[in-house]
Amino acid sequence: MDTASPQLYVHLLIAALAFTLPGAALYLLAYRAFREQHGGDFTSALLVGLGLSIAFWPLLLLYVSLVGSRFTPLMLWVVLALAGLYVGYGALRQWRERRKTPGTQFIVLALGGMIVLSLIYRLGDIQGLDVPMFGDSLHHTMITTIIRDTGRVPANYQPYVPVETFTYHFGFHTLAAVFALLTGSAPAYSVLLVGQVLNVMAVPAAYVLNRQLFSSRLAGLGAALITGFFSTMPTYYVNWGRYTQLAGQVLLVIALAFLVRIMSSGRKRADFALLALCVAGLTVVHYRVLIFFGLFALALAAWQLVSRWGGWRGLLASWSRGLAALLIGFVAVLPWIINLVVNYVPGLTRRLGTVTSDYLAEYDDPNTIRVYLGLALPALGLIGLVIGATRLYTSRKAILSHADPERTKLPASAACIVLALWTGLLVASLWVVPGAIGSYTVAISLYIPLSALGGYALSSASDWLGGLLRIPPTTFAMA
Repeated sequence: MDTASPQLYVHLLIAALAFTLPGAALYLLAYRAFREQHGGDFTSALLVGLGLSIAFWPLLLLYVSLVGSRFTPLMLWVVLALAGLYVGYGALRQWRERRKTPGTQFIVLALGGMIVLSLIYRLGDIQGLDVPMFGDSLHHTMITTIIRDTGRVPANYQPYVPVETFTYHFGFHTLAAVFALLTGSAPAYSVLLVGQVLNVMAVPAAYVLNRQLFSSRLAGLGAALITGFFSTMPTYYVNWGRYTQLAGQVLLVIALAFLVRIMSSGRKRADFALLALCVAGLTVVHYRVLIFFGLFALALAAWQLVSRWGGWRGLLASWSRGLAALLIGFVAVLPWIINLVVNYVPGLTRRLGTVTSDYLAEYDDPNTIRVYLGLALPALGLIGLVIGATRLYTSRKAILSHADPERTKLPASAACIVLALWTGLLVASLWVVPGAIGSYTVAISLYIPLSALGGYALSSASDWLGGLLRIPPTTFAMA
């Protein structure tokens, strides 16, 4: 990878458009289709579009394959152009309406600075590499090559491997193949570069989730800062080529933001539809990350059960919205699920039935979590949890009030408890079906809840210092 080549930056621009515009167009279109007031400013549409685009391309590939058609460069450019036109129309419409959120420019500058700096570092990581690293990358490059050459979801691994079926999640490979078709690049180059683009996308995605969880831009910026520059993960993914899980996790945090909206106070049909889209996307992007999504939903539902005990009407309405979005998402990819049931589940069942105790001792070794997390990130997350728990305790009467049985909004302090419970469920998932998840998979995912808690700790410290020294929040944002 030659970071001095002007062509590289043209390719980065194409990647930015391909992995932002389709999702942003879907976001804007959903609110317009349901005639609901926009869920945020235009910047929010672009940020959420990062995750939705990860769902869009593999789902489009699945549907195109089902009708017997195929991806071609012309088709992809037409889709991208239509998405760009609609996003441009949305931008013009917002500009005419002069819809602005106070302080947005500071957030854009701060988050934009993080994105640019993260990109500089990620390109530095791959300077001089001709192919992506480790064995996973070889596998991903092979699948990307098949999708690029056939323009469809692979039916098998031939001519590279004598395997007659294909059941592997193909989300990341679709993104890399789309990039290869748009730019004419080699699959290995596409896997390497798209992997770094996803690594950069994890930064604004963290902002989106934590802005929703804590209703705080500073908490969102704090989580983005930790994700991109403090936590070992996901930066370290470049060493393994673990890009499939990274693609799933970028989509995951966007899906969680929508889940919190519809299961808390939001009842917008657009959010519901977009959550269903995210669930469908997760089903084809990464199976284990889809399980992690379900574990977060359980943690959130558990909090609502405790905090709204007795307000059954509101609870059932909240849970029903979440479950309905999940089911609709599964229905949207039912052909792929049938393929998994027929061709994947039997083999998985046989494999899990033959694992040995020695294999499980290594595969589910909790020490893996300690090694990959280190001490600093958990410590910062613990500080956020303590702050949240303390605030929850001091305001417990108001938060646990049953005066309004319909009220299920998630307070910022309660979000800390949900994140901690989710972390516990992620670790506990290792022992539910031994050999199915793996401590390695969990270890390299825990930066999501821990960076969120750490972001809350940073925003809380900023609020305290701001009040003490009379420093405006925008100063902390830029800092």
